[in-house]
Amino acid sequence: MIYKKIRYILYVTLLCFVSSQSLNDLGKITQYSHNKIIHLSEKFRLESQIDTDNYLIGPGDKIGLTILASENLSYILTITPTGHLWIPDLGKVYITDLNIKQSEVEVQKYIKEKKFKDIDITLALLNIKSFNVQVTGAVLNPGFISIYSMDRLASVIDRAGGLHKLADESKISIVSKDGREVVCSLKDYLLNGDLDNNPLINNGDIISISYQDEYKDLINKSMTYNKNSIFTSGFVVRPGAHRYYPGYTINDYIAMSGGYNEYANSEKLIIYRNSEKIKSHSYFILEPGDRIYVPSSLKYKIVGNMSILQSITAMLTLYLTFIAAMN
Repeated sequence: MIYKKIRYILYVTLLCFVSSQSLNDLGKITQYSHNKIIHLSEKFRLESQIDTDNYLIGPGDKIGLTILASENLSYILTITPTGHLWIPDLGKVYITDLNIKQSEVEVQKYIKEKKFKDIDITLALLNIKSFNVQVTGAVLNPGFISIYSMDRLASVIDRAGGLHKLADESKISIVSKDGREVVCSLKDYLLNGDLDNNPLINNGDIISISYQDEYKDLINKSMTYNKNSIFTSGFVVRPGAHRYYPGYTINDYIAMSGGYNEYANSEKLIIYRNSEKIKSHSYFILEPGDRIYVPSSLKYKIVGNMSILQSITAMLTLYLTFIAAMN
C-alpha cells in the first residue's frame, strides 16, 4: 500500500514537472512568434490591405510556395534580381510584373512540365519589396531614392529631402517605364485629399518636379553638381557649414545658421569668394564654396557684449573719476 502511494506521488510530481516544462517551451515559442511579428511589421507600414490584382511581383519580393502533390512541399523563396522565382530541384520561372494570381498559374504550369503532373499550388506574398526610383528637378536631394512598392508620391519626395523652396508643386510629372505620363499637384492633394494627386509609385517610374517659371533662368545659372559647402561666420547664432542649394540666397543660409545675433550688422554683409572680398546684400545668390561673414554692429565695437546698464555704469565711473581728478 505504501509502495503504491509513493509511486503515485512520484508519478504526479513527474507529470507536473513535464507540464511546467511544456508551458515554458510554449511561452518561449509564443514570445518568439510575437517578436517575429513585431520585427516584420517594423519593415513597412501599409495604409490598407494589398490588392492582389494590382500588386505586381518583382525582384526582392519574398514568396511562400506550397506544392500539394504526392509529396507536400513548402518553400520560402525570394524573387531573384533577374526577376525569376527559383524553385529547388526544379529550376527557375519568370514571374516579374505578374500579379499573385497570374504568378500561381505560371508556376503551376512550370512545375507540371518539370516534375508533377497532378498538383495544386499556393503562392503567398510575405514582404513588400523595395527598389530605387529617380527623382529629378526641384527637390533638395535629387537622384535615385530607395522606396517600398506601396509608397506614394509625397513620401518619395520627403525621402528626396523635400521640395526646393522654388519648386512648382502643382506640376509634378511621373513617367512610367512604358512611357505614360501623369501630372500631379501636391497642393491639390493637401487641399482636398485627392489620392489621384498622390499616387502610388511603381518600379521604373521617373519623378520630375518643375521649378516655378519666373525662377527657371535663375536656377539654370546657379545649377551645379559642385558640392562645396557654404560657410557662415561672424555674428550669427550658429556659425558653420551648409550644403549648397541652387538659387538659395544669403538670407537662406543666415536662417540655417539660426539668424543674426544681437550684435550683428546685417547691412554690411561680406562674401568671400576665391579669397576675394565681395560686398553684397541679403538677397545675393551664392555659389559653391562662398563664405558669408556677418560683421559686428557699431554698438558692439564701442561697448562689446556689455549690457546697457553696464555701459552706463562704466561711463559714469569714468566721468566721476575724471571729476575727482580735476578737483
